[in-house]
Amino acid sequence: MSEESEVASRTTQVFLNASLAGKGDRGRNAELVKHIRSRGFRCLYVPQEELPVGGKYTATQIKNANVEAIRKADVVVSVLDNPGLGVAFELSLALEIGKPVVLYRSSSQQDLGKMIEGVWEEFPPSRKAETIKGMLACLEHLAERNEEAAWSSRIRT
Repeated sequence: MSEESEVASRTTQVFLNASLAGKGDRGRNAELVKHIRSRGFRCLYVPQEELPVGGKYTATQIKNANVEAIRKADVVVSVLDNPGLGVAFELSLALEIGKPVVLYRSSSQQDLGKMIEGVWEEFPPSRKAETIKGMLACLEHLAERNEEAAWSSRIRT
């Protein structure tokens, strides 16, 4: 990774949009967060860390925290393994407000449902991955583009 990319990634805030339904989901999410952080990205908000299972948070508090984090994030990584309604809502919100999104799924064999499968099919190859390595490459590419855009805007002012 170039020095410029390392600087960009350190300032890039990532929201991990992923299911928390089962122990397997939480384990996978922890693994993804570990890899994302190992590349210098900042995970802005990790629901399983911020809102532990068994916590006394209302549905409204959880929804508000997730929406705020998506708005603050530079990039949303949407994990499409076992996506539930929350994942679909957060993905739709991120796309609607124009957030850069990286789609990740560990298997193309899993049925995503027609709507999410349609999003996957239409997404550019540079913004979707079926491996962790590929997902990290997508993030690094977006971080470089974000840094280039920020640099261009500083030059113009």
